Amino acid sequence: MGWSDAEAAARYHLRLMMGAGWFVNPKCRTMQQLRQDPVVQHEWKEYLHTQEVPAGVSRITWKRQIEEAKQWLTNVPGDTEMKMLCEVQMVLNEYSQARTAMHEIYKIVRVSSEEALHNEFAKYERAFRMQQNFLNDGDTAFKRACRDGDAAETEQLLHLSDIKDIQTGLRIACKHVRPACVRILLGPQQETQVCMCEVEMTM
Repeated sequence: MGWSDAEAAARYHLRLMMGAGWFVNPKCRTMQQLRQDPVVQHEWKEYLHTQEVPAGVSRITWKRQIEEAKQWLTNVPGDTEMKMLCEVQMVLNEYSQARTAMHEIYKIVRVSSEEALHNEFAKYERAFRMQQNFLNDGDTAFKRACRDGDAAETEQLLHLSDIKDIQTGLRIACKHVRPACVRILLGPQQETQVCMCEVEMTM
């Protein structure tokens, strides 16, 4: 049914059509197939040690949530079809351009309070700060290896680094939860410290 002029104006004359459909990986349609896929298994196994902890969540809570999710993955029947309902929005190109241009202004107009306005835009500052910290943690080859969990590169560059660089690399490896790099940086004689560091990283 078409909109009246008043209805169209109230929606800024932006018309969109919504569609929904199931997304399924044709190679891994069931949980059993996902469990048998080596790439998927590697991602599940390393998830805790490769993902950044979300802002506002403690590491111990993050770890508990991941363990609960892994337990769920273990208990789901193997013949369960794994699929996700996805929404698609379709608009004319000129409408899409106008919508993009007014997106930030619309966010300001729709908020109900100063606090809501702050919360809406604070995430961009956090994202920018996280991106800058990520780049700073990788501004040398050694720091980048520690940040990205490249154990082989970390070990190779370790012998070319002074004590200050090693301490910085250790901090970065702990920050980004890279236990293999932490072991290398602490050395084979520091097993107790490694264990303590791993406990700290999981909290």
